[in-house]
Amino acid sequence: MTDSSPVDTNNQNQNNDLDPAQWAIIKQTEALRAIGHRILVLEDEFKSGYECTECGGTGHSDVKCPHCKGSTFWKGDPDRGPCPDCEVGTSDGRKSLGYVICAKCQGKSGVIIIPDDAKRRPCTGKILSKGSLVTEFEVGTRVMYTNYTGTDFEVLGGIKLRVMLDHDVMCEYKRLKKITPSVGTGAIAKDLQDHGVAV
Repeated sequence: MTDSSPVDTNNQNQNNDLDPAQWAIIKQTEALRAIGHRILVLEDEFKSGYECTECGGTGHSDVKCPHCKGSTFWKGDPDRGPCPDCEVGTSDGRKSLGYVICAKCQGKSGVIIIPDDAKRRPCTGKILSKGSLVTEFEVGTRVMYTNYTGTDFEVLGGIKLRVMLDHDVMCEYKRLKKITPSVGTGAIAKDLQDHGVAV
């Protein structure tokens, strides 16, 4: 799948005066820097568990649409409107994807469609910027927090960010690609292993 991360993680930005260790550069158009004991977190994408297994919930393959060449406009011309070949959605919420539509889910992203207003915001994310008084966390650390922590907001059409105090973080968070079973004894250890927890 394509990497559509809005945040410059390669530390390459056009504004050489901004230190990427302090500033979060978003789509090369905006820069944000946490101050004091605050941290700026890029929230993880919402996952319902019902995403299409073929496209991973994107609704498309990683092949650009041959008609709009990824521009999302018919023949690449904004005056012609959205590309009808990679357009999905109902008449009141149609959008062009810019990529070839997934053959399995037909652009729906999953087997069950959850309305945006019913989606709960994730409680995990990656630190993009930290204030000068933050000592326990580094930029790039993945953290977990409650849904009510800090102030959440969106920038540039849907990039979900959250500003919070460093002591509001509940714990560091790591995704394990593969959990290797370890030896545990007793009924509690067996119960945990039955629920997928390595003990």
